[in-house]
Amino acid sequence: MTNFARALLYLNKHSQHSTTAWGAVPIQDYTEMWWKGTISEIDECLFEKYKVDTGIRDFVMSNVQVKNESNIVNFQDV
Repeated sequence: MTNFARALLYLNKHSQHSTTAWGAVPIQDYTEMWWKGTISEIDECLFEKYKVDTGIRDFVMSNVQVKNESNIVNFQDV
């Protein structure tokens, strides 16, 4: 749900077939403490972790729709 992951997914998503689309999204170590934060906090930590340039960060944050619990269909069912 992070803009970080969704922007990287978009780079490789050329069709509805998605088996190769996730290739640009790095595998994460979910034991890091910041994974317990909000989606926006996790986004910031991912941008910092991968040293994403401020210009790219601003572009992603202004062009990728923010996802949160209130705008995800069936969030509670997951």
